[in-house]
Amino acid sequence: MIPARQIFRNILRAMLMENDQGMRDRVKDQFNEELWDVIPEVSWEPLREMESMDFTANTDETGLWVPGNLAGIDAVWDTDHEVRFWPRGRAGVAADDQGYRFYLYRPSSSHLASGDDVTLQDGAMSFTSSDLDTAVAAGADVTDAWVRFGAELGYYQITNTASPYLITPAYQGPDLAQENFRVRDWEVSKKMVLLDPSENKLADRTVELHYWRYPTPIFDDDDLIPLATAKFLVLRVLRAIPEAKARRPVSQTEIDTEYARAKKMNPGFVLPQSPRDRHGNMFSFSRQIFKSRDQL
Repeated sequence: MIPARQIFRNILRAMLMENDQGMRDRVKDQFNEELWDVIPEVSWEPLREMESMDFTANTDETGLWVPGNLAGIDAVWDTDHEVRFWPRGRAGVAADDQGYRFYLYRPSSSHLASGDDVTLQDGAMSFTSSDLDTAVAAGADVTDAWVRFGAELGYYQITNTASPYLITPAYQGPDLAQENFRVRDWEVSKKMVLLDPSENKLADRTVELHYWRYPTPIFDDDDLIPLATAKFLVLRVLRAIPEAKARRPVSQTEIDTEYARAKKMNPGFVLPQSPRDRHGNMFSFSRQIFKSRDQL
């Protein structure tokens, strides 16, 4: 992973505008836009996470909230029963797993809380808001909910329900004054539901959610680009900014070539699971300890 300073410097050098602070800010904004545009397309290894989801707490069977910064799902895995849950609409899965599915949905058409009185500085790990205080006093439980600030990229998890409200990770972006915020933004917040082979909702197990996330925005010079290579993003930025086209023309073929290289450098997701026989069933050496694989 490469520090942002080097990436931004290379872009500005190619444009012959290395000392132009206004263009540097534009390059930074465009770079983040291009980065966020490609994140959902590939499970990028540096952005992979695992979260345990306890569906026994899902007593009303409406599902559990998935992380607010979720960009895509690699796997939903039941470690106790060695069962993988597949997206509900997906076909062509392994025969022994095909009945277990999950789906995501948006359960609301309104935010959990919102307002327009947030003040934040780059690097802040907490914020205050009278508007949020009012919502909490009215019964909104914001603990573990995700919040967005203004028009800035990035999702942040609130970890308490009292002012000042703690967030993780630290805020990355320009200083904000009297800015709007959305807690559990209904447009992006989703719940997950598990289904058994009979299409019944499951609320009797804990599963591992393996996913990749959106990064925090690249804002400070020492921020690391969360990819093995960022050359294709550099090319996308140069192609997108009009002032760069005359000084460093970029073809779509160049971008496609570097993007393919980036995906090749990215390790594929591997789900840890017990070995299986040629029929897809788990080995049981306690019952068949002297049999070969061909006899199973």
